[in-house]
Amino acid sequence: MLIPEELHAVTPDGALTVVDYVRYETVKASPEEAKRAFAEDKLHQWMRSINVEIPTMALLNNYDGAVWRIDEMAQMLANPTSRANLTRDTVQFAIESKQAGIVVDSRKSPRRASRIFGVLSRELGPALACCGAENHDRTAGARRRVDYKFFGKQCDAIMLMNYDQHWLTSRSGPIAAQDWFVENLRQVLEVVPASKLVVALRIMRMTGRRRRRSAGSLQSRRQEFSVQEALLHAYESEADVEFD
Repeated sequence: MLIPEELHAVTPDGALTVVDYVRYETVKASPEEAKRAFAEDKLHQWMRSINVEIPTMALLNNYDGAVWRIDEMAQMLANPTSRANLTRDTVQFAIESKQAGIVVDSRKSPRRASRIFGVLSRELGPALACCGAENHDRTAGARRRVDYKFFGKQCDAIMLMNYDQHWLTSRSGPIAAQDWFVENLRQVLEVVPASKLVVALRIMRMTGRRRRRSAGSLQSRRQEFSVQEALLHAYESEADVEFD
């Protein structure tokens, strides 16, 4: 199953937009225009070249290719007409592109929008079900209150991003310590059936902190790099690496 980041809602009117990552421009697109654009992207060209069909669920979020459009999303969610526009075009795109479903990414929703985000899920889910597609909600449980019980009922599945216990601008610490990871699962499984839970792991990148002495003081500079890069930095610094 592929979940490509394809659909975006970055305007108060609920229009679908797509991102041109060559020019880094966000443009409004009808479901038909979005389908044509993605048919020629590198992902779909690759799938055609190897003659394989992989089920896809387009990811829908409020990212415009550069920043998260939080205020615009809040305005869209509060407007019934805008939500209807987004639901209609998203479902039409799913039908024409033969999507297995739609994944809604709600990581950056502000608190005021979180309360009504469930309304969009309640409207989008049944509309997708009518065309045989699924509705998945992608949520981060580390730093935001989520009504998992509600979304567990409204959505076909919840994709729990069970990481980011610490992040690039937080204090130092693991991405997902084992006890923290298990406790998150325990709490979510109290209100969401295991059959509806997809647990996402973050194992390919890590957040590191470099410390350097300058003029007698210890300075910190945070960077994000891969596990391989972290090991290389440790080797070049002649530091001992301990594995737990």
